[in-house]
Amino acid sequence: MAYIKLKKAGSAFDIISAEDVIHVKLVSGNIEVAYSNATKATIFGFTPAQADVQLIIDAIAKVGGTESPAELVTLSSEAVEVTGSTLS
Repeated sequence: MAYIKLKKAGSAFDIISAEDVIHVKLVSGNIEVAYSNATKATIFGFTPAQADVQLIIDAIAKVGGTESPAELVTLSSEAVEVTGSTLS
């Protein structure tokens, strides 16, 4: 499974899948990564910019569907959190 790592403070990171992505966009001040199986990852805990969304899109494009090592993405803040849920 291809995934990317989101840099957090220190040596910590969260991961999100880079497979079957439908969209990555800003939603209500968070970054939403939606998947074809009707689930999503929400990246929150900071105020993201469109440039952060583009960093994630570029990393997913680089590793999506491959067995390559996970791309480490450093957003504009390391105070990020990620949750998963179903799309509503």
